[in-house]
Amino acid sequence: MDRAGRWHIGFAVIPAPVPAPGNGQVVGIDRGVAVAAALSTGELLHCPALTAQERARLQRTLARAERGSNRRGRVRRAITRLRARETDRRKDWAEKASTGIARRFDCLRFRLQC
Repeated sequence: MDRAGRWHIGFAVIPAPVPAPGNGQVVGIDRGVAVAAALSTGELLHCPALTAQERARLQRTLARAERGSNRRGRVRRAITRLRARETDRRKDWAEKASTGIARRFDCLRFRLQC
């Protein structure tokens, strides 16, 4: 069970490989901070995040709640669920973006900066 109160079950399954398109296209991928990934084709991939409204509304409610109250506990759990939703969005985006790149290009070159 995670902090958001959700149960998870893990299965050991090896997924089938994504078939290459066979078009001979090569792409370079540059990982960054401001932009999640920039492709050599000029495409910029942005990772989804929470909107300012999603984040601010619950933070304001938490700031106004009395310490130790049941209401404050409910708001803290709501914030935890919101952060879990953000994590889920990012994981889903990463899976879809990487699969989409693998389906469009034959060769991938990465540039990582430490």
